[in-house]
Amino acid sequence: MEFRAADEAGQETFERAADAVVSGLDLVAPAASVTNAFTRDAAAIAGYWTARKAFVAAVGGSRPAGTTLITEDFAVPPARLADACEALLELQSRHGFDAAVAGHAAHGNLHFLLAFDAAEPGDVERYDAFMQEFCALVVDRFDGSLKAEHATGRNIAPFLEREWGPRATELMWRTKRLIDPAGCSPRGSCWTGTRRPICGG
Repeated sequence: MEFRAADEAGQETFERAADAVVSGLDLVAPAASVTNAFTRDAAAIAGYWTARKAFVAAVGGSRPAGTTLITEDFAVPPARLADACEALLELQSRHGFDAAVAGHAAHGNLHFLLAFDAAEPGDVERYDAFMQEFCALVVDRFDGSLKAEHATGRNIAPFLEREWGPRATELMWRTKRLIDPAGCSPRGSCWTGTRRPICGG
């Protein structure tokens, strides 16, 4: 956890409140050089951030061979963040995925990772069932956004209309067609490295 405040007094208030919450938890200290105490040491903080940034690679490297790693991020009103965390962890567990959530609490922004075997129909069905419930959870129960920091990709695109409604979704498509009548994408397969279309568009 990292806290930011406008002044020292605010920082200390946050840390005391967090200490009161985590004091009863069974926290993990993965190495003798790591403690669960708050620190102001710049080198220690930099080390923690290095570990945090390596998290996706570490999880990706440890997943079963042949599985696909999916990472998503979403946002809910910050006041509802704790409830959303609990609901997501329960949803992950119920669908047989490792339950893990991280994020930026001040902004109500959460990240999670899932691994499944896209070559196994049963795994695909399990993942689809999870995504259907996840999107309903975020949009309907928590009035949240299916994307927060990262762009909408193929995984979330089918749920855009559920989040934004038919009128806003059609406006997005009208804008897309106006700007890009050929339907090309600078990152799509119809573009070369020189950014010239090769699809005739």
